[in-house]
Amino acid sequence: MAEEIDLVFDSKYRELRDDFAEKYFNGAKEESCLFALALGISRNARVPKKDWSKEKQLSWTDINRLKGRGLDFEVLFEYMEIDDGGMSAKQRMDEFVTGGLKIIDQDALVDDGSLIELKKN
Repeated sequence: MAEEIDLVFDSKYRELRDDFAEKYFNGAKEESCLFALALGISRNARVPKKDWSKEKQLSWTDINRLKGRGLDFEVLFEYMEIDDGGMSAKQRMDEFVTGGLKIIDQDALVDDGSLIELKKN
């Protein structure tokens, strides 16, 4: 069976991701998900897939596209010693992106218009 390469997040955050992309990334949805990924990693805020909504997961890019841009998160996770008992880098990324989007939602970063809220936490 071929390895999954599509990176996904909990689709309950679709509108939030789209609004965040418009506000801060000129509509670039992939870039907003990379921001959410970085936020999720920096806060160690993963949302396990078992806790996602039952809606269909939403794809935002694929691992090969990121590697083509020189972004290899397998290397990053190894360097940061983020190991989840055999979980693939793809699975970690999915959960960290969703965790980052959850933080964006909880801190109302789209609504209040300021990323300074991140500094407070």
